[in-house]
Amino acid sequence: MKKYSLLKVLGICFFVFIVLTFIIPTGTFSSGALTVGSTDPVGFFEWFSAPMNTLTTYGMYGIIFLLIGGLYGVLNKTGVYTKLVDDVKKKMEGKEKKFLTISILVFAILASLTGLNVALFVLVPFMAAVVLRLGFNKVTALLSTVGAMLVGTIGSTYGFNVCGYINYYFNLNVHNAILIKLGFLLVLVIFYNYMVCKNAKLEKVTKKAAKKEPVKEVATKKKEVETKKEEKKESKKTVKAEPKKTAKKTTKKTTNKKNTKKKNTMNEEVKDDVLVVPLYKETETKKKKSTMPMIVIGLIAFVFILVGMYNWKYAFGVEMFEKSYESMMAVNVNGYPLMQNILGYVNPIGYFTVSELATILILVALLIGWIYNLKFREILDGFVEGMKEMLPTAFYVTIANVIMAVIAGSSTGGNIFFTMSDWLLNLTKGFNAITTALVGALGGLFYNDMPYVVNSLADTFVAKYTNSGIYPLIGLILQSMHGLVMMLVPTSMILIGGLSYLNVSYKEWFKNIWKLLLGLLLISVIAIVILFFIVK
Repeated sequence: MKKYSLLKVLGICFFVFIVLTFIIPTGTFSSGALTVGSTDPVGFFEWFSAPMNTLTTYGMYGIIFLLIGGLYGVLNKTGVYTKLVDDVKKKMEGKEKKFLTISILVFAILASLTGLNVALFVLVPFMAAVVLRLGFNKVTALLSTVGAMLVGTIGSTYGFNVCGYINYYFNLNVHNAILIKLGFLLVLVIFYNYMVCKNAKLEKVTKKAAKKEPVKEVATKKKEVETKKEEKKESKKTVKAEPKKTAKKTTKKTTNKKNTKKKNTMNEEVKDDVLVVPLYKETETKKKKSTMPMIVIGLIAFVFILVGMYNWKYAFGVEMFEKSYESMMAVNVNGYPLMQNILGYVNPIGYFTVSELATILILVALLIGWIYNLKFREILDGFVEGMKEMLPTAFYVTIANVIMAVIAGSSTGGNIFFTMSDWLLNLTKGFNAITTALVGALGGLFYNDMPYVVNSLADTFVAKYTNSGIYPLIGLILQSMHGLVMMLVPTSMILIGGLSYLNVSYKEWFKNIWKLLLGLLLISVIAIVILFFIVK
């Protein structure tokens, strides 16, 4: 059952949601006012149809993760990816914890600036591979990559999928409370990095084959091997004559093996953590090939993805990309729309979706395979192998949206989250930071995507609290509480993707994260209190 532990946890969350739909009536917001309807329970047949509908509605996210696996499958086929990972490992040997800090900074800062966590996951397999090759366990690899990404989301500064939507719906300036946000992010990252590096332990496995032995010892060992072979031949001859005795001997040996396995389980777990690296194969190439083309193509593609998926117009008012796109598509040759027909329909930079991301991943895989002289069949084989390895992760990433799919697909437009959030907000007459924080956390339980939370609640907050001076505070509360919940609940798409990818159980994750979460919560409360006194 351990193999399906993540599915079990997701099932429990879905079951709790089903029970709540039988108890709590649905509600709909109109101009900030709640209209309470009747209960809209998730019936028996919907227990099975809802996950199926989730796979079809949110399947594109799973496809993205499959394509990430395919890309790394092609990288492994080149043999150069192995060299790249090992080169980084060699450079960081003796400075292992510095690499953890680098990884945490990269993911936290990029997540804070962009909010594009799905796109940032493209970098996770490489960074996790280096962390594991350095000798850290899987939990440390998860904390230094996916965990750091989620910390950056809590301390979002210019991330469009977080702050961008808050600024848009609350009509705030892009730089609102930026000094507080930067300080908040800085303290979050310092604390998180300190805790991760403090608890991270190197568990290196020494290879017996690497030890050099004297010539005499080698000769004696050869003799021992030869004598053992002769003994095996003789024992095979006597098997038919003495079946009972041999059976007893074999049972003793197997029991001894079982006992030794039980005693050495911790060591075996360490070996798995260190040596079993997802989407990484130790392959050697006959010819020495440079890693530089792979690095250059990878960096250009990664930057292009982030630039293309970040909405520059609504974040900073930059319209350069849209204007250049329009002028490019307007190119005609004797009235024939040349560029439009060659490129087909594609969104301009700043409006890239997961569809453009998928296309870029495929093109990068083909380009790298071509540059490193791989045959098309080799590229295809590597791509399929990588996708197969990523298949469970793709499934969990998709099915993690099951609760949000049920809420978003409501025929009445109402849901129990609206009813619960309205009840919390009406516990006090005026604005209350605690109830707002509870609403933000509750939103994380139902929506694993911040834009949905802001879109659902913005009109209500604006209608209830006419003082626009507190809107930056509301935004900080919502983003921090929602981000904290995303580090905890299994319905968090990025979290469960990381858990599945690195084969870490939810129980193991919770054991390693709860103290960190308390610290991050305390830092969030302090930042909220400081901003509260500023806006007051």
